Amino acid sequence: MLRTIRFLQYRSNENRLVFNSNKRSKQLLTIKNLLSTLVSGLASVLIIVKALAEYITGSHLCESSGCVIAQSITRIPHTLDLLGFVFFQSVFWLSILGRKTPFARSLLYPILQCALVAEGILFAVQITILGQFCYYCLSIGLIVIILSLLTFNFLKILQGSILFCVPLVTLSLLSLPTLHPGLSAGTYAVLGTSNPKLRATLIYSQSCLHCSGIIKQIGDCSNAEIRFNPVSPVSATNLPPKANRTENYAPRATLDFMNATGLHSVPVLVVESPEGLQIINGESNVSKYLADICESTGSIALQSSIDTMFNEGADH
Repeated sequence: MLRTIRFLQYRSNENRLVFNSNKRSKQLLTIKNLLSTLVSGLASVLIIVKALAEYITGSHLCESSGCVIAQSITRIPHTLDLLGFVFFQSVFWLSILGRKTPFARSLLYPILQCALVAEGILFAVQITILGQFCYYCLSIGLIVIILSLLTFNFLKILQGSILFCVPLVTLSLLSLPTLHPGLSAGTYAVLGTSNPKLRATLIYSQSCLHCSGIIKQIGDCSNAEIRFNPVSPVSATNLPPKANRTENYAPRATLDFMNATGLHSVPVLVVESPEGLQIINGESNVSKYLADICESTGSIALQSSIDTMFNEGADH
């Protein structure tokens, strides 16, 4: 009888421990669901704010060269933003439904695993192909990782880590060729005279404020042939009125040149000379170089006018 009582007490304590453990697990799961809902909701708002800001201002929310280049290599503008919004909204609603429906929560696993693969590919492209980081892209990737940590158990976290790293390792083992032959393939417009004293290519971004001043300065410069190479597709031009559009241009050619020469920011002026190409990087350096060239060409034109006046006077 005493043994039976002790056995029942033991089973009672065991059931109480199991109950408390299950209660703590449910509380932890509820907290994780709430955090997933909050994080995915804020991420959706971030994407909407970014899209609206770019639509209203006409410039990128992230103006670093890595962000500009990353935006330029997408075939259809804002495709990744749309997919990101759909993904975060899916996580948002599945996290809400997952509090009561285990099936809804189970759908989060394949969705997050696909997102980790996609982020792994994008991260690998930034390292191995672009050679620089898009900070906005990294922020979205970090949010995906946080959502995965809130959803996955240890085994699935390990699986997710492998899925994220496979594209990086694979692309790191490849030597990817340049897709376009040079700067000429990326020229959007040309401004110049028939016999220029200076031949150069300006690498710029439409949304770069530092580039706008350089473009205006070029418009006031004479005796120079300047090719304008944007790093992303041009939707509205702010180039000098006399600049002539080319039939086709490929921003990727300009990006390939920047990657090959280790350039990570705009504006860049690539000057052609008998000794080869001279690369001038940064707004202040480009502006100073153009000021010297334009001043010298202006002085030449003034001296030529003075000589003409003296010659005409001597003839009379």
